[in-house]
Amino acid sequence: MTAELTTPSGYLATAERAITIGPHVVVQIEDPTANADLAGDVDIRAAVTSDAPVAEVIFRVAAPKWAGVTSGDYRVTYHTGDFPAGEQTVQVEARNTAGMTGQAKYA
Repeated sequence: MTAELTTPSGYLATAERAITIGPHVVVQIEDPTANADLAGDVDIRAAVTSDAPVAEVIFRVAAPKWAGVTSGDYRVTYHTGDFPAGEQTVQVEARNTAGMTGQAKYA
């Protein structure tokens, strides 16, 4: 990537930096929706798109790794009784075979 700056007097300055782009990983939590009141068995369902094959999708509820999926439908089921009552953060992280990651989360 190159950036250039030209002063009003006509002086030119440039800077270059090497960056790595892609393959991208995009994660979207489809179910449950943010701020939902949940009880009993709950499905967490995610959509993952990636320029390279998906290596792993990790589901987190209340921070620690709760479950991982390596292929197929990116969905896990948990029981609300497995976690303390109250607001919990749901996070889904995906990693592709090129080592790129993406995530989505909400409370």
